[in-house]
Amino acid sequence: MPFGKNADPAKPHSLNAAYSFAKNGPGGTISIAIDNLDSNEYVKLDTRWNAGGAGRGDAVYSPNGVDVSGILTECWDGAVASWAETYDNSAPDEKGTEGLCVFTVGDPAGMSLPPR
Repeated sequence: MPFGKNADPAKPHSLNAAYSFAKNGPGGTISIAIDNLDSNEYVKLDTRWNAGGAGRGDAVYSPNGVDVSGILTECWDGAVASWAETYDNSAPDEKGTEGLCVFTVGDPAGMSLPPR
């Protein structure tokens, strides 16, 4: 079953969500965490960018609230480079190396899930 989707609309899943937005000078960050209360699945997203618009987005997914099935990362250049993608670790779209990211460290796990 895909996250947050139920084959039976008469029995919807209960979800909790939390987000954080911060404008850090001319750049910023957005973090989002979504927790499926019925299946314990969760997804966490962390995105940040600098003054020129170059940035990094990381996502982590857990199918059961314990195991992590992987971390996906995408990085891009800013407006001057027409937002060109510089790194993507998701198959089959793998591109570049993480060293090309304007932010070399991501923190998708750092976003806290909402309390149950």
